Amino acid sequence: MALVNVLIVHRYSNRVNGQKPTKHYAFFETLMEQLLAVDAAAFKDIEARRYDGWST
Repeated sequence: MALVNVLIVHRYSNRVNGQKPTKHYAFFETLMEQLLAVDAAAFKDIEARRYDGWST
């Protein structure tokens, strides 16, 4: 569900900025390539920044 919401927001952003909307397949293909490019070190860094400042 979150991925579909990302597509909706992306298409809305393109429309507001006067850009041609990305095709459904092309959008998800690019998104999956970006997600698969995240290695373990980058993921740990993302998680550390995400939880920075949260109390345990």
